[in-house]
Amino acid sequence: MCSAFTLLEVLVATAVLALMMTFLFNLLGSSAKLWESGNKKIEAAQAARVGLNFMAADLKNAFAGNMTSYTSNGTAINNIAPFMALGNNTTTSMGLGGGAVSANGSQQIAGVTLTNNSSIPYNEFGYMAVFINDSLGADPMIGKRYYLVKKADNISTTGGDFYFRGNATATWQDSSDGFYPLVDNCIRLKLEYYGNPTSPTGTPAWTSTWAPTDRLPLGVLVTLSVLDSKTAIKVNALKNGSALSTQEITNGLSSSPPATLSDVERLISQGSVTMSRFIPFNSQ
Repeated sequence: MCSAFTLLEVLVATAVLALMMTFLFNLLGSSAKLWESGNKKIEAAQAARVGLNFMAADLKNAFAGNMTSYTSNGTAINNIAPFMALGNNTTTSMGLGGGAVSANGSQQIAGVTLTNNSSIPYNEFGYMAVFINDSLGADPMIGKRYYLVKKADNISTTGGDFYFRGNATATWQDSSDGFYPLVDNCIRLKLEYYGNPTSPTGTPAWTSTWAPTDRLPLGVLVTLSVLDSKTAIKVNALKNGSALSTQEITNGLSSSPPATLSDVERLISQGSVTMSRFIPFNSQ
C-alpha cells in the first residue's frame, strides 16, 4: 500500500525547486551578460585589427626624401616625397570638416606611396582619430561618435590633398577636407617611432615624436583603442554627446588606473580594447 505525500513535504519540495530554479535563472542571466560582454569585446578587437591592417598596407609602402621626376603638361617636375607625424591634440593639420574634432590625446600620421602612373606618381594617405562634434554627422558618419578615419586622396597632375607640387616650389599644405571612416568608436590613435630623428646613421631609439619630413623612421608602433558598441552608447549618454577629455581617455585606458575612477572612466576601462602593431617601413 503506497502512502501519499504530505502537504508539508510538497511545500518543502516546491520551495527547494523554486530556489534551484531561481539559482539557475540567475546563473543563466549572468552567463548571458558575460557572453554579450565578451562578444562585444571581440567585435571591438576585430574593428581595431581592421584599422591596423589598413594602416599597415600604406605605412609598409611609404617613402620619403626620394626625388621623383615625371612629366606634366610637357614639363618635367622634380619633388621630394614628404612624411608627416603630428603630436597630441593637433586639430587642423590634416584639415577637419563636417564638425569633426581631433580625438583628445590622439596623434596623426600622413605620407606618400608610389604608383605606376607616370603622370601621377604617388598616392597620399593620412590617418587620425576624430570625434564628430556635429549632431547631424558628416556623411557617411553619425554625429556625436568617434571614428578612425583615413584622409581621402585627391591627386591630380598639379597637386594632392597634403602635398602640392609645382615647377618652382614643392611644399606641405597640411590640409585635406575629405575623409572617410575605417573604425567606429576609436577613441585614441597612439604612435611611437623607432629610429633616430636627428641623424640617419645615429643609434635608433623609441621616440613619441618624429620631426624630419624628408626621412622615415625605421618603423612605427601603432596603437588603436576602441570601445565596444554598447559601452560607446553608455559613455555618450553620460557625456551628453560631448567629447571625452584627454584625462578621461588616459585614466580609462591606463593599465594602472587611479584608485578612484569616474563613471565614464570606469566604463572605458571595462569596455575598451587596445591593440598594437609594429609596422616597419620598407623604403628609406
